[in-house]
Amino acid sequence: MLELGKPTVVGKWTVARLELRIIMAWREWLVEQVGDPFEDCSKPWFDKLPKEEQLARVKAAEKIVEQLKPHRFSIDCPVSQDAMKSVSGAGYFGRLMLQDHHPDITEEDAFQAWVKDIGPHLDKVMKRAQGKVPGGSGGNGTPPGEAGDLNLIGSGSTSP
Repeated sequence: MLELGKPTVVGKWTVARLELRIIMAWREWLVEQVGDPFEDCSKPWFDKLPKEEQLARVKAAEKIVEQLKPHRFSIDCPVSQDAMKSVSGAGYFGRLMLQDHHPDITEEDAFQAWVKDIGPHLDKVMKRAQGKVPGGSGGNGTPPGEAGDLNLIGSGSTSP
């Protein structure tokens, strides 16, 4: 069973325990990837948008800034979760989680390991923790044929 509090072996991979340094490196990468959430607000076309759309875009940018503040950041925040579902995010986060035990791992190898081996294993562990049986029995609130997957880092599953 994958436990984020200690290193765990999944197939040929040893996944590091989830530590503050990994979370903060992930956050720093996210900040670089996101850039300035308010960048569109300074573009000439922004003033031509309806006021409601302008307000919506400003509020969305404010939410992103708030989520990425060091004292508020959570690995479960929407910006983080969206990035983990991306190809580059899965590769980078996978490398962060694998590099302690596999120092020469590339982001490509980490992405492949995360998608093929670790992500599906992590989905199963999380479903068990939620009381959802993989494959969906229908007897636990999960319809038959649905496993209630969490879509963790490119595993191809869907959210409950």
